[in-house]
Amino acid sequence: MEEMTFHRDKHIAYFTSMLEELPSYYIEFETQHMVAVYFCVIGLDMLGALDTVDKEKVIEHVYSMQVVNTNEKGLETGGFRSGSCFGTPPSPEERLQHIEHDASMGVPYIDFWGSHIASTYSAICILLTLKDDLSRLHSQAILNQLTCLQQDNGCFGAISEHGENEDVRFVFCACAIAFMLDDYSTINTHKASLYVKSCLSYEGGLGLSPWLEAQGGASYCGLAALLCIDTLHDTLSKDQLQLFTRWCYLRATNNESKGYTGRVGKKPDSCYSFWVGGCLQLLDQFHLTNPTENRDFLLNKCQHARMGGFSKHAGGPPDVLHTFYSLAWLSMDIESRESLGLKPIDPKVGWCRRDCGDGNIAV
Repeated sequence: MEEMTFHRDKHIAYFTSMLEELPSYYIEFETQHMVAVYFCVIGLDMLGALDTVDKEKVIEHVYSMQVVNTNEKGLETGGFRSGSCFGTPPSPEERLQHIEHDASMGVPYIDFWGSHIASTYSAICILLTLKDDLSRLHSQAILNQLTCLQQDNGCFGAISEHGENEDVRFVFCACAIAFMLDDYSTINTHKASLYVKSCLSYEGGLGLSPWLEAQGGASYCGLAALLCIDTLHDTLSKDQLQLFTRWCYLRATNNESKGYTGRVGKKPDSCYSFWVGGCLQLLDQFHLTNPTENRDFLLNKCQHARMGGFSKHAGGPPDVLHTFYSLAWLSMDIESRESLGLKPIDPKVGWCRRDCGDGNIAV
């Protein structure tokens, strides 16, 4: 096995440069801009390098994406926009005109300047990590938005009550938001739990939606959501959890190229190190895997010695998502964490662990 070298300073420089300005080839990622900021900030926190972040600048940027509206029922709702790619949001009067126009055309109004549930989750994680006091956070509007986004089947839409792009990823976002704000009053946790259960595949893992094949990211999101709302053992039986654990174990060990896979028959992919490994960590079964092989896959196959960062597959270019999730796995593995000097990530929420005291928010 090759000698493993960890290029800490280059990873710090990589995240720092990405936080300052994303390269042009990230243009398609602009609609997920807040998630990219999340990857960089939490990634730097894992590396113990938050002192390299201009905290005030980042906090101000995050708050510049906060939106609050009054919906058709007179309820104040809000959250955080994905980015500034759609320009300046319309005034309340202009927004009302858009709503009336779309209604006259018989089509649902889609608020391109509105909040996105993944961006809201990411923004709150960023603000808490940077120790913002949240005095400017419109918490009740965010909680009200969760009510609007939840569908009859228990799932959550990403951007509106019409349920566009609904799947288990957004169930996790909603449950994590409720956990961080320590308020579950605006979501139906029972329905959300049943939706997660409906995504169980015959293979044992979770699909993004009912009847889809099991996938590592979906399995992580569903499991973490149930833990955030404390309904795991009320939702999944002992047999279902054992089959779920077996499915994760096979994704972590049943391949010839080392590394974790996200689905049956797929190549190892560095991001599944966290999504599958995070599931095993949350189930207290991380010891079932062989960490040495995945450590070698990440540090010797996916790590970039020249520019920093980690790639999706061996030999590919680095990107912020796979860099973040590669570091997240290394921070969960005790030997890697101690030898590389990383802060541990809490896989239930997706931030570095903190003492939350009596409530869930730690600032």
